[in-house]
Amino acid sequence: MAFECNGSDCLAFQDYGRGSWNYGASYWWAGLQTTLSDGRKFAFNFVDGIGAKAVTPDKAGEDVIFLGGKHFKIDVMRLDFDKEDYLKEKKLYSIDPQSRKFPKTHCDLTFTRNQLVEEGFDAILLAFKQFMIYGYYSGSCTVDGEEIKLDKVFGWAEHVYSRW
Repeated sequence: MAFECNGSDCLAFQDYGRGSWNYGASYWWAGLQTTLSDGRKFAFNFVDGIGAKAVTPDKAGEDVIFLGGKHFKIDVMRLDFDKEDYLKEKKLYSIDPQSRKFPKTHCDLTFTRNQLVEEGFDAILLAFKQFMIYGYYSGSCTVDGEEIKLDKVFGWAEHVYSRW
């Protein structure tokens, strides 16, 4: 798979994550960035697993959507991924509507895998395993009340497990 960058159609993703990882940490991270048909830029950053015991609707999280140069906080996202089968279609969705702090911004997406890249090591006491999954997102995100439909938009998901 090859991609060419031609000026303004090249988009990048900044990892602005924060966290404290315990020995034996595991998390899922998902994102995409694209240009919508009306020319606005759209991106999201969703995480599940980092500080999972602390991430509840009333606490801070990293889940956010970017649309047209503005960022929109979104409630806790669930990334329904199966670490036993990276080939399966994945589901990403907002928490129950009654629990939302930001009711005008939510998502319901599927992710279909195109390519899987595995890296890492396991040295008994120390380990780092990363599974980068590239593929396509479909579904919709409602951003500040506006529905944004996605149909096979290229993005990625990542599963990381570390022991250190």
